[in-house]
Amino acid sequence: MAATFPAAMQEEAFLKAVAVELAKLGFRKDNGIALVNTCRDEVCRPVVSIIDREFGLSFNISGLGGLVNCGKVGFKAAMSHSPEFPCDVDGNLKERYIFFAFPHVSIGESGEVGSLLRRGRGKPSSACGALIAINNDINGGAAPSMDSDDPEYTLLRKKIMTKVSESTGDLSLVQVTKAALAAINEDLEKLISLTVDPATADYAVITGVQIHSGDQIPGQPFRIERTCDYIAPDQMYAVVRGQKYALQVQTPKSEGVAAMV
Repeated sequence: MAATFPAAMQEEAFLKAVAVELAKLGFRKDNGIALVNTCRDEVCRPVVSIIDREFGLSFNISGLGGLVNCGKVGFKAAMSHSPEFPCDVDGNLKERYIFFAFPHVSIGESGEVGSLLRRGRGKPSSACGALIAINNDINGGAAPSMDSDDPEYTLLRKKIMTKVSESTGDLSLVQVTKAALAAINEDLEKLISLTVDPATADYAVITGVQIHSGDQIPGQPFRIERTCDYIAPDQMYAVVRGQKYALQVQTPKSEGVAAMV
């Protein structure tokens, strides 16, 4: 993991550190809503549970492979569920949103990318299945066509193919996962620009890659469901009163600070 995702941090420690930094900018569990985008895979569910604990019950904007698939209507629906709070400048009511987006990949006990132990299955499975299929399609020379019976997959494949169009040779699953993150970041930023008014809402963006590993939670007996997951962070910032702040969450033990950008 150190070679492919050197900035990865243990998932729960990372999200707790994010919560501490966002609290310094006024984001609390009781005064905003989290919009969470992960893959539909059940192994992604623990990160949603941690977000719910740290930021309150979240709104699901997830899609296959982590594709942001709910569009403007979905974003506006989620935002309309946010608590309102009086602005300390003019007294008008404002809202707060926290956007999370994490495509995922697994790394097996021996370091094999894509391998994943799943409860109840005798042989190793894989993750992310959709991104592995897209990786195979790209390396096999598939065309970026759309299929109305497979809309999420073919749309995600088309977006990823656009991101890697200038690459030469076969792509690795890590490259495809990072291309998926780039496409997801782009979609997320576009939807935010179309739906969020910084004059009436503060918001934060936290994206990265969720990594499933064979590492065990310290002090716990071996069980597949007790393996550690990690987050390799990418975009981390907040916009408060129209001012953008970079979130400096370097390590779970560090004292990060929010820096104006």
